[in-house]
Amino acid sequence: MGVAFRMTMLNSLRFYITLAGSTLVFLWCQKRRRWWGASMAAVFAFGVLGMTVTNYSLPNSNVKNLLVFGGAMLVVVAIALACFEVRWEEALFCAVAGYSVQFIISLCGEMGFRVYGLSSPEYFLLQLAITAAVLPLVYLRFGRKLKRGQNMDLDRRSLLPLVVGAVLAEVVLCYNMRLRWMTFDNRAYMMYDASLLILCSVFILVSQFALLVQRNLEDELKIINQLRRKDRDQYQVASETIDQINRKCHDMRHQIRTIGRSARVTPEALAEMEQTIDIYDSMVSTGCRALDIILTEKSLYCQKNNIVIRCIADGRGLSFLQDVDIYSLFGNLLDNAIHAVQGLEEDRRVVNLTVKVRGELLSVNSCNRYAGEMEMRDGLPVTRGDPQFHGFGTKSIVAIVHKYGGTVSFQARDGIFNLNMLFSLGPV
Repeated sequence: MGVAFRMTMLNSLRFYITLAGSTLVFLWCQKRRRWWGASMAAVFAFGVLGMTVTNYSLPNSNVKNLLVFGGAMLVVVAIALACFEVRWEEALFCAVAGYSVQFIISLCGEMGFRVYGLSSPEYFLLQLAITAAVLPLVYLRFGRKLKRGQNMDLDRRSLLPLVVGAVLAEVVLCYNMRLRWMTFDNRAYMMYDASLLILCSVFILVSQFALLVQRNLEDELKIINQLRRKDRDQYQVASETIDQINRKCHDMRHQIRTIGRSARVTPEALAEMEQTIDIYDSMVSTGCRALDIILTEKSLYCQKNNIVIRCIADGRGLSFLQDVDIYSLFGNLLDNAIHAVQGLEEDRRVVNLTVKVRGELLSVNSCNRYAGEMEMRDGLPVTRGDPQFHGFGTKSIVAIVHKYGGTVSFQARDGIFNLNMLFSLGPV
């Protein structure tokens, strides 16, 4: 009795080492709570003891396997909540993913155990070796994608099938498979059966992260649409404001000249007053009203911050784009470039913008210097700014270019950043 209990505890310990390690792979990048190590040890010990008592006391059945699985799921969720600053949805997400990985490791070890007739201690060591080999690969492929603060909140309609699928795979399929192994002692049959269940677990894991990617893309699309609506409203305001300023500046210039003829004001003072007005009456003229507005808006900011915008633009080539898309496209482009040069020496604070029409092609190029290293991820520059809208300006640029069938590329080399866009003006 004592030996049987110890063997049951050894199996429970093996199971929880694999399960806890598999779950931690997905939680490792999350923020840890204080005393997380002690909390994990306490919950881990409780789980091992509970599983040992359940396995030792109850006969083999689907009911017992369901209790063991449900208890293990609750334990790893408790570990996640006690040790990391995550919500219960995120804890459940990592628990399901961890259980899928544990199931794969367990089946690989059990094939070795049954096919090669290993003893229990040898089986324990084999499981640890497989765990040590598999977990780094899982972390590199999946775990490191779950950054700190990652939104893992899948909606219930997509999360529930994952949990149900994992339950069915472990409780029903695995239990029935082991019953067949006891009836048919055939190595080839065991390998085939176990391989199918491993593929089932791999499918659950891949599907889980595919749903996560889809959810994150939907969230990004919502944010981009919010920014686009904000750009649309801002474009209307900017357009009306600049028109009003230019009208006022035009009237003030005539009033100043009248004052100069009728009052004792020096020519130098009049020139200074007109120069001040010219700053606000510096409407850029490219042949595209939306581009003129955004260039004027950014030029006023750049004048105050000693930044030079050199622009050679044939705005007439942009006529196939909607005004709000032009405003958003060049607004994000210039914002990124201005942010990059703002910390440089004054003589290097230069942003070059070129818009050219060549035959049936429209090319847009932005060039500026930058300091330090620029990280590129998936072909896009990783920008630093408001964490709420981190990187969405660049994604908005890509979305607008693709909307009109264009291509866009980013290149950062030797301290110089280039953004190139190409559109076809001919018939598609």
